[in-house]
Amino acid sequence: MLPQIVIPGGRDSAEFFFSAVDDEVVDGDQEVQLQAQVAGADSPVPLAAATPATFIVVTDDDGPALRLVPGSTLAREGLSPAFTAVVSRNTGTGSPLPVTLASSDPTEATVPSGVVIPAGATSVTFPVNTVADGVPDGSQAVTLTAGASGHSTAATVITVTDAELPDLVVRDLEVPAGGLTRGLFTVRYRVTNQGFAPVSGKPLQRVILSPDPL
Repeated sequence: MLPQIVIPGGRDSAEFFFSAVDDEVVDGDQEVQLQAQVAGADSPVPLAAATPATFIVVTDDDGPALRLVPGSTLAREGLSPAFTAVVSRNTGTGSPLPVTLASSDPTEATVPSGVVIPAGATSVTFPVNTVADGVPDGSQAVTLTAGASGHSTAATVITVTDAELPDLVVRDLEVPAGGLTRGLFTVRYRVTNQGFAPVSGKPLQRVILSPDPL
């Protein structure tokens, strides 16, 4: 929700919106306290707090699931490893969890048949190897999957390429948690080239503001 709102002159209240955060963790329903404070015009020190505070309950909609995050979404043929990937769980860490791994096209990319997330840990790292097939077939999409008993399966798509081209990716996007209506705010991001050829010229960049919190 917004860090502050303004009650207009002539009114005794103002509406504001807040949204629940999907933390993707199986942690049950959570009670959250909301409290309003009257801020000073020239000081960040609150002048008064609302009494009593309001409590809301955020319902947990997460089930046991795995998450699969590759270290890169693009890799050149014939690398061992091309990068590493991380498989994680959103459930308790009291016992080890065996995880089955698979590649949709072993002629392009391979993964171990399985790994174990150790007790006390939420994730484990494994290597992803790419295959030099000797065929000039350009870029090929490969789906990597991870599965475990009692957990939803995780999947991610990577691209294995033999093309020598640049590939620009936006990383480290930073935006403020809130702001004022019609106010200005700063957005910071970094563009990196994860391809296999340098970038020529100045690529066109567009920043789009979306109301979707995801």
